Amino acid sequence: NQLSYLVSQLHANGINIRHLGAVRNILFQNKRFAAENIPELPYFRDLCLAEMIVRVLKNVIEDEWRQVIERENYISEEKCKMVVVSVLSKVVCYIPKRKNR
Repeated sequence: NQLSYLVSQLHANGINIRHLGAVRNILFQNKRFAAENIPELPYFRDLCLAEMIVRVLKNVIEDEWRQVIERENYISEEKCKMVVVSVLSKVVCYIPKRKNR
């Protein structure tokens, strides 16, 4: 999996994943890392973004699971699935509110 490879390579080079946003930002701003110099760069930037999104979603889902466990002292497999579906549907179906003009 390419995301796993990205994470392992960053770790191998002493870069903690919590700094992935900063790494991606440097790749956008530094002219040495221009796409014409490194053809794979846009793909690498997309991988960084995908990894950040996956990690945020994982944290949100785990927080929701913790809340269910605190409330009910138990969480079934079915409830776990419902939490995942609920979180993902909020992400996919998000419609921003219109500002009144």
